[in-house]
Order: sequence, then C-alpha cells, then structure tokens
Amino acid sequence: MAVVRRQNITIDLTVFEEFCKYVGSKGIKISTWITAKMKEFVEDEKALEELKKK
Repeated sequence: MAVVRRQNITIDLTVFEEFCKYVGSKGIKISTWITAKMKEFVEDEKALEELKKK
C-alpha cells in the first residue's frame, strides 16, 4: 500500500471550477489527477537531467 501525505494547496478558483466541470463527469478525483501530473513532471525532469549529463 502506498504511503499517502496530505497537503493543502491553493488553486485559482476559476481554474478549479473549470477543472471540476470537465472531470466531474469522468469520475476523476483531484488528488489522482495531481499525483499523475506530479509523476509526469518528475519523469520529465529526470529525462532532462540525463540529457544534461550527455
């Protein structure tokens, strides 16, 4: 089982409302989406680090 850390974040209200509009019907949870985007960011950063080493 994954370790979970609760974190409060500040989100622009307009962006949040638009996000909810699109994901509400798809059953996507905010925490799931944020986790996926964070993983994507980390993978991109690791790839950039590897390119800089070459």
